[in-house]
Amino acid sequence: MTDGETIVDKAKLYAETLLKAAQNTISYARAEASVFIYNITPEEIAARLTSCKSCEKLTKDVSAPVGYCGACGCGKSPRAELSIKATMPAATCPLSRWVQISCKMSDAELDAVIVPKQVTVATTHISDKIPPTLDERREIQAASRAKILGTSL
Repeated sequence: MTDGETIVDKAKLYAETLLKAAQNTISYARAEASVFIYNITPEEIAARLTSCKSCEKLTKDVSAPVGYCGACGCGKSPRAELSIKATMPAATCPLSRWVQISCKMSDAELDAVIVPKQVTVATTHISDKIPPTLDERREIQAASRAKILGTSL
């Protein structure tokens, strides 16, 4: 500990760090789930990537088509690469450089459908470790929309 730093100060800092990590986890789950619920146009994705490419916080990497955001704290996981992240309708830019995609659900409504969708996707493909095909992803999206809107396929 430094001069003047107490155990209480360390505990507060630790609690703030854990809270921020939990908030980031929820934000990430919303972004991933939004792929199955909302449509994002190629134009919207291109606009996001154009904004990223001109940002001073862009971290380029030879293994990544666009690079990584140095402002969001997502790190360098494959799902955090900007060419992937930009396709997630509920993903946001920490510097407010992206136009928010119009989502018809509140955060609470989206939270209500996150776990079932992620569990369905994970349990469907975890045993053989093969990600869903484009057709399977479209089927999941259609089923998700139907469930949310209360209609049948």
